[in-house]
Amino acid sequence: MIHPLNALLIAGLLVVLILALFWPGKGLMARWRFLMHQSQRSYLEDALKHIYECERSRVDCTLSSLAGCLSLKKSRVIKLIGRLKKSGLVHIAHGGRLALTEKGRDYALRMLRLHRIWESHLAFETSVPEKDWHAEADLREHNLTPDEVEQISERLGHPRYDPHGEPIPTADGELPPDRGLLLTELKPDQIGRIIQIEDDPDDIYHEIRENGIGLGMQVDSANQENGSIYFRADGFDKVLPLIVAAQIRITLLDSEEIRRTPFQNLLDLDTGEAGRVVQISREFRGQKRRRLLDLGVIPGTVILKEMESAAGNPIAYNIRGASIALRKDQARFIYIEKIQDQ
Repeated sequence: MIHPLNALLIAGLLVVLILALFWPGKGLMARWRFLMHQSQRSYLEDALKHIYECERSRVDCTLSSLAGCLSLKKSRVIKLIGRLKKSGLVHIAHGGRLALTEKGRDYALRMLRLHRIWESHLAFETSVPEKDWHAEADLREHNLTPDEVEQISERLGHPRYDPHGEPIPTADGELPPDRGLLLTELKPDQIGRIIQIEDDPDDIYHEIRENGIGLGMQVDSANQENGSIYFRADGFDKVLPLIVAAQIRITLLDSEEIRRTPFQNLLDLDTGEAGRVVQISREFRGQKRRRLLDLGVIPGTVILKEMESAAGNPIAYNIRGASIALRKDQARFIYIEKIQDQ
């Protein structure tokens, strides 16, 4: 026979368990339903962004392409499309391709704004590595409120383009135009500067970055051959498949904007040599860039290499009369012109 005290304890535990499971709004079941709703919402919003990007790139969005983008089985995607249609966000166009309604396009642009504003926040206000920006923004965009986004945008000065150079839709749903031309359109005798690199899909973006290609680089000597484009970026030879190069946009440079390449940086200085800052690479962003600016590292500043540590890293430089230690992964982003006579 169960002791009355033990029976009371068991009954109490059962009550606590039931409350933990079914407490309105805070129980485990309520939490599980909330997470499932958030997951479904995330898929719906990601689907709208994908369809929008397909339309913008003039590529047909199909059941297969959407399933691949969302990493879902086609059976789940069919149900997802049904929900989008029922909500008046998409319709099936000629040939079975998915197309956004006006309501769906407005929703997609709003999500695109959330994503690119958050990427801008990560780039300019945090030390989150660039490789994590896209994934972090993909997660965070579904939980941001419109008020939070506008606060971030105001703090950043209402940027029109994100850290990759891609246009950010305005709060009114207007998308700034793409700038310049595609790298694949660059002629052999033209010189340009990279102003945009599409960060989606991830694998193509990472291929571009692993080739040492980034925003702000000066490109020239473009020549296409056998499905690839050969060119120079900041004076260094590069080659990319045309399908990858089409992710890059450039603006043509006037003669006075063209700089002699390859660029030199602080790592090219020998001890006792000095250089005049030409620019800080646009690859160097956020808090690290602000630190350099606070130290007075701006175009025209003269920097003298004083000494290297025993391990060769960091390196001591004289900047505006102060001895400052910079690591090599910082110094290489500071472009200079050597001063021959001091």
